[in-house]
Amino acid sequence: MRVMTKVLLSIAIFCGGTMFVTLIAQGMGNRASTGGIGPFILYPAIIAGIVAVWRYNPEKKEEQDKHTLNKN
Repeated sequence: MRVMTKVLLSIAIFCGGTMFVTLIAQGMGNRASTGGIGPFILYPAIIAGIVAVWRYNPEKKEEQDKHTLNKN
């Protein structure tokens, strides 16, 4: 994955997670400023998603089969 794609995915994960936390906080009403226990679960999930995006490094596969066959 290229660096620009990783940056865009990180921004998308952060924005989506923040919007979700905001929706939970608004659903709880004016009394709850953070939305209860939700952010304690969602913020580590957002961080884990961003870390997973940056650690993703697929192995380069060779297209040709270079194995030798022994026909004994």
